[in-house]
Amino acid sequence: MSLRAASASLASGSRLRSTLPRSFSVRYLVIGGGGGGGAGSRGAGGGAGALITGTATMTTGFAYPVAVGAGGATTTWNNVGTIANGTTGSPSQALIYTAIGGGGGAGGDGVGRDGGSGGGSFYSNRVSVVISSFSTGNVGGTGSLYGPSYYSGGGGGAGGVGGSGTSTLPGNGGAGLDSDITGSTVTYAGGGSGANGGGSTGGTTTGGGGVGNNAYQASPSGMAATVNTGGGGGAAGNGGSGVVILRFSSVYVATVSAGLTFTSTPVGTDTVLRITAGTGTVIFS
Repeated sequence: MSLRAASASLASGSRLRSTLPRSFSVRYLVIGGGGGGGAGSRGAGGGAGALITGTATMTTGFAYPVAVGAGGATTTWNNVGTIANGTTGSPSQALIYTAIGGGGGAGGDGVGRDGGSGGGSFYSNRVSVVISSFSTGNVGGTGSLYGPSYYSGGGGGAGGVGGSGTSTLPGNGGAGLDSDITGSTVTYAGGGSGANGGGSTGGTTTGGGGVGNNAYQASPSGMAATVNTGGGGGAAGNGGSGVVILRFSSVYVATVSAGLTFTSTPVGTDTVLRITAGTGTVIFS
């Protein structure tokens, strides 16, 4: 074979290899929307959205579905004793993973909804359930049935169960979990705290969970969870929206479809793709 023919053959092989699918590693963090807090003076904190994190092998040229779940809404005290729980957060999806939403907190004398982490409850002997077996989540806390005041539990968080209410204090929100996927350590997916129905403080939270307030009124005023953390809403507060974060070598390029809100940031030799809202696809090349 002549030198010219050999060079042409090598060039052709190089072009062929560049168009073939390539596999590479992607680090991911997927969090569902947090549950809304319950209303009423005994309202409980919402549970955090499920948190899924790890490293996966992806392939170029394939359209991976992505969706960011909304936080669940709180409810309103209607002054007739029939108070619905906060609503469950919506699921987030990325690559091949789905993180379900957090359970809504109990309203009045109820039991928190099941979810990625369970919503807080008022009853002392009944708890919400974690219904996602492959993600990180915990049950919500219970309430106190012993007066003179009655306090409900906090929602579960990715890093710990929701705190239980006592005769003097509401339950704290379950702890969140730290992640450094963006290059900085951030705490995500904390549960919301219960209502301060007796005039006490509203409990403590981490990971974006909202602090509960007395919602024994027509206009709930609890603290909403922080957006894009998957935190549960405090009693009478809305849950925080979820988030999808992907980190991969900057050798590769991600094409994000319309319908997704995102930022792309270089971190060392990697790219961090942070998707904060919407539904669409991501294609790597």
